[in-house]
Amino acid sequence: AHLDSWDVGTGALDDGMGVGIVMAAAHHIAQLPQKPKRTIRVILFAAEEVGLLGAKQYMIDHKDDIKNHIIGAEWDFGTGNIYKMTPGVSETSLSVINEFSQYLAPLNVTLSKENNAKAQSDMGALSAAGMPSMNFAPDGSKYFDYHHTENDTLDKIEKPSLKQATAVYTLFSYFMANSKADFRK
Repeated sequence: AHLDSWDVGTGALDDGMGVGIVMAAAHHIAQLPQKPKRTIRVILFAAEEVGLLGAKQYMIDHKDDIKNHIIGAEWDFGTGNIYKMTPGVSETSLSVINEFSQYLAPLNVTLSKENNAKAQSDMGALSAAGMPSMNFAPDGSKYFDYHHTENDTLDKIEKPSLKQATAVYTLFSYFMANSKADFRK
């Protein structure tokens, strides 16, 4: 997610909601008695709105570590429930994604038939450098009513959708951090 907001609104949707989701997911996982096998990295980028400057600096600072980023997901869109996930992983790791999708079924998240996800926005450079990605598609039907306007305020965040997205990101992060899959091969 990214920390900056558009200058005319408070940035609650773009991207305060994303910051809250990824921070809450990390918090929930940190509270579990069984820690994940792999490290979970939460990245709160800066300066997305003015040219992805934080993402570009991240790539410079971590150029030798990108091979260790096993899979990533970003929140930078939507106000409603996540309804679909689209992977961008190796064909050999799709069985792991199919298994994971069963955990999201009770949350009404379906698995796309496509396997072509590329990270967008801040994480686009990581994806271009070979990091596998998962794209979660939330209902964005109201998003552009508020995006980059004075109406991008906290009261526009739908609490049930925030809870559902946090559950999705928590499950995703924990499951992938415990998987032995190499999503690149």
